[in-house]
Amino acid sequence: MDEQGEQPPEARPGRRAGRMTHSELKTLKTVQTKEDSPVVKLIKGIQGFWAGIFSALADLLPSKKNHSSCSLNGHVFPKGAWDGDFPRCTHCGEQITTADQFGGRR
Repeated sequence: MDEQGEQPPEARPGRRAGRMTHSELKTLKTVQTKEDSPVVKLIKGIQGFWAGIFSALADLLPSKKNHSSCSLNGHVFPKGAWDGDFPRCTHCGEQITTADQFGGRR
């Protein structure tokens, strides 16, 4: 008991902190035994092989969407005066034609 008169969590009745039941232990042993099986190791090896090949092919393909910070968050309004009819974004230089193209920071 501590100075406030409470028992530590592991000494409270009805609560078993950090203990494993017999059925949980049995299940854990069964799963561990199956993972050590040569068949499971072979299947995991084949899955890893194909995952590596698909990952390499995905890296070779050009990405379809190139997102810039402006396309995700909106364009940044120039602080000073601008030349022309419409202002240009401070980050990417694209011409801003509507107020909907601005981001949260102005």
